[in-house]
Amino acid sequence: MGSGETEHHAPVLPALACLGLLSPQHLELDRERLLDNLTYGVEMEFTLKMSLTELDVPSRGAWLKELIARYAADEDHPVAHIERALRASGEKRTEEYRAELDTAIDGLRKLWKAQGDAFETDLRFLFAYCCYSAYTSGASSDAFDKAEQVYLDILTRDPRYWPAAYQLAQLHLFTAFRAEDPEIVLDHVERGLELAERALLTNAEVYWLHEVRGQLRQHRLLSSGFDPKDEQALAELIEIWRDWRGATELFEEPAAARACIAVIPASLLLAHHRTRETPSEELEALRSVLIADIEGAVPYDIFAGRASAVAWCLRYAGGARGDVEAEAFARAVELNEDAGILHSIRIVGALEEDDCALASSAADTAKDVDDDNATILAAHARLQCGDREQAEVLLRNRLAEQPSQVLRRGYGILLLHLGKDEEGARELRAVLEEAPDSVSAHFGLGTALALAGDLAGGLEQLKRARELSSKPSDRMLESIELVSAALSAAPEER
Repeated sequence: MGSGETEHHAPVLPALACLGLLSPQHLELDRERLLDNLTYGVEMEFTLKMSLTELDVPSRGAWLKELIARYAADEDHPVAHIERALRASGEKRTEEYRAELDTAIDGLRKLWKAQGDAFETDLRFLFAYCCYSAYTSGASSDAFDKAEQVYLDILTRDPRYWPAAYQLAQLHLFTAFRAEDPEIVLDHVERGLELAERALLTNAEVYWLHEVRGQLRQHRLLSSGFDPKDEQALAELIEIWRDWRGATELFEEPAAARACIAVIPASLLLAHHRTRETPSEELEALRSVLIADIEGAVPYDIFAGRASAVAWCLRYAGGARGDVEAEAFARAVELNEDAGILHSIRIVGALEEDDCALASSAADTAKDVDDDNATILAAHARLQCGDREQAEVLLRNRLAEQPSQVLRRGYGILLLHLGKDEEGARELRAVLEEAPDSVSAHFGLGTALALAGDLAGGLEQLKRARELSSKPSDRMLESIELVSAALSAAPEER
């Protein structure tokens, strides 16, 4: 799934020709295809990508909790504030979380200054961990350098102190996930891999090191884009997965770990299946293993979110049973207050199957979720089921209640599906006034202008979206080709 899928996919939205939206002015363009590219490229690809990153393996293992608890028993110790910060984070109290982190950092810094070289290695690590957490939570942009310096100092003193290598590798992985420049991404991935590999030489029994190495290897392969037709890339992905899966026996709950690491290979194997009329026996056998791994995850609460995501991928690929998906999803929602991504995954699964009953049910469960993307996808589900009026009302009302750029962009795109090209273009222009570098808004406005007959203006906006995108999707590139071809056939509009 993702940007590589262009030649064969299930229809996302109902045929628009029957709605009377095609006019002689637009005959040069494949309207349905342009709208399909826009909806999938903006709304659905986002959800599919987030399903692979948002619901991830928790990085805080028992070893870290035990280390914190050793000092936090003394309520006056700076480390006690780390424990309070983690409690606040789990309860979504962001400001309190950051305040407790700041207090812990300040207290540990003073303690380090007072004790000098006698300052314990474990406390140095916890100081770096606080800086790491401040950086990854967005509370401090310069905390990366502080954390890296302390982690490296610890490893110089004691090369076998694997928690420092693990957290520093995680720090590079986090930065690679957020970076857009391919060179910066690769640099952080390679630096993280070097740390993980070196630490594994003396700590091969530590699962967390295998985990971060697997994540880094996967990201190195996928960051440049994954073509589901590329047999060699798929083989490399499977090799990474098998190597990582072999290490899950080191984890406290091997079945839960196996389920979690099946997410990405399962999703991309689905994309590969769509490029072949007859999947090979080897890949069919592999899918059976992945299904078994996913079904083994349901009893483990901590992994239920990702299990739900993969169960959907496998289900609409003809794999997982509906009761497995339903149980995982229900448990995931129960455990995640901010379950917007889970609802989005369900809706995307229904739209991909082109099943109105599933789409309608998924939209009903998502209607009260405070998540812009889930709301937008719920509106598209209404549209697919033929309820055009309810689709528009849903987004219009939510936009009036809590305006946001995301909702306005989604509303503009929905209006295009309703044949209201000029209104849709107006909404997308409003987004660009506030966010002139929004790739999705330029993509949407370019589509709107082209559909309204302004091929030159539409092509200009689409090309601007391509320029601003670090990795233009195949959907976007195809739309550029379609509009460019239509413009070439209409020389008077040049």
